[in-house]
Amino acid sequence: MKAWLDLIDGGNLRRKLEKPLAIEMLDIRTEERFFGDVVIISPTGLGIRSDAPWKQGYRVRLSANLDVIVRGIFGRELDGVRGYDIVEVLRDGIVGQRLSNEEYALLVGEPEQFIDMVCQYMPESVQGAVRGRLLERLEKLQLIDELAVGQIWAYGESGLRSLGRGQLSLPYDFLVCGMQAALADGAAKRDFLAQEGRYYDLHFLPLSPRRGGVVALDITEVVRKERFGRDYERKVYRDVILAATQGRLVLLEEPEMRLLKDEGVLLAEGEVCNPADVRKARSEIKKVLCETVAKMAEQGKTEVGHVTDSPSDTVAAAGRAPVWSDRKVNLFLLCCMEALTNAVKHAGQGGFELRWAQEEKAEPVGMVTAAASDAGTVPCQEKGSPARWHGALRFWVADQGPGIPLEEIPKATLMDRYSTKGSLGSGFYIMLQGLGLYSSAKETPECDGDAKGRLLLHTGVGGTVVGQEWKTIPLHHPPFPSYSYY
Repeated sequence: MKAWLDLIDGGNLRRKLEKPLAIEMLDIRTEERFFGDVVIISPTGLGIRSDAPWKQGYRVRLSANLDVIVRGIFGRELDGVRGYDIVEVLRDGIVGQRLSNEEYALLVGEPEQFIDMVCQYMPESVQGAVRGRLLERLEKLQLIDELAVGQIWAYGESGLRSLGRGQLSLPYDFLVCGMQAALADGAAKRDFLAQEGRYYDLHFLPLSPRRGGVVALDITEVVRKERFGRDYERKVYRDVILAATQGRLVLLEEPEMRLLKDEGVLLAEGEVCNPADVRKARSEIKKVLCETVAKMAEQGKTEVGHVTDSPSDTVAAAGRAPVWSDRKVNLFLLCCMEALTNAVKHAGQGGFELRWAQEEKAEPVGMVTAAASDAGTVPCQEKGSPARWHGALRFWVADQGPGIPLEEIPKATLMDRYSTKGSLGSGFYIMLQGLGLYSSAKETPECDGDAKGRLLLHTGVGGTVVGQEWKTIPLHHPPFPSYSYY
């Protein structure tokens, strides 16, 4: 205890406060504000715990009508508490050099004792009533103070001053603007603030035309618990839906979605706002799909003839079995149109991207190659065979609509004719059925045991992103060799 008291001068009048006094420190030169706690006090000095830089002059507000100018004492610091000399005392326009006995007693004594001291000068007829009212107000303030969940500021002509023991370094200008807006409207206002990983619920309360208060509640733990509960609920839904659809419907978190959505070569993109845009997008997607299937055919076989309007005709021109049959192409286009129609119907518009993603993998010994299977022979690969390129077409549709509530996702995606818009509501159902038919098609080889067609979904208050993944046959060479593979 003595080591702490030695941080300031004041002899036998040095005291360590039972409850630190929350203060604001104003840099006299730069007018920058800092927050801190007075831990030790004497009529001539203060021991302050604060993150304020070591400087010569700060103005410290100790109470509504009492400010002091302090100067740091070089070399006096212990466990984050620094010693400061009181240079000037400012009280209602009167300047002094030390705290008066009454001011000192008010700061170091128990509030109840100060109330008794004030009341003894009043007429006996009102002493009891006044003392009771003051003690009642004091008890309310102490209960609020003991919550220790945030900070309270009083606002007046001199700006904001901190009350209680809280110590939140919230933006001063932000708080003042909020308080001034509440005073201008003559009504309480509420706002939320996220800062440095913490969350605050702010209440701006006008008490008179020029006076008010700000209450900041630290709700970080509440937000974290709600987020944890929501994340856990999403995980349960994700696992159940994944199992129910045999891996064909995957709920993605935002980081997963962004990572997958940016992978691969961009083949086509655009926006749709009405049915006419959807029809135009279908034509563009079909054209790009034909060109892409032709590239896959070239790299999956030896030689390919001329490219035609039909993917199957393109490969048939070379006398080969098709890489993608017309049935697959139609399934692909049907599912793409359902995703685009959903975006227009529920969000008013949406953007789409068609991408090709690929990676190089070594084929296991004894695996039947796609080329051999299509040619009607079934030779096994020998050990040391060259790697194959495994790829997937991914079609993404993103909108900025209201999103799908978590509890509605199973019904919206798995139930036929379920809709929140009063329409047929078969969009997701058709997409899942189409991807399921694609995965079971005889000409589609197994792809590492995974589902060959998957529906990827991310939804929230910022909108919905739907992705369709259509895995393709392994290829001898990459159809798009000029980009980094996933």
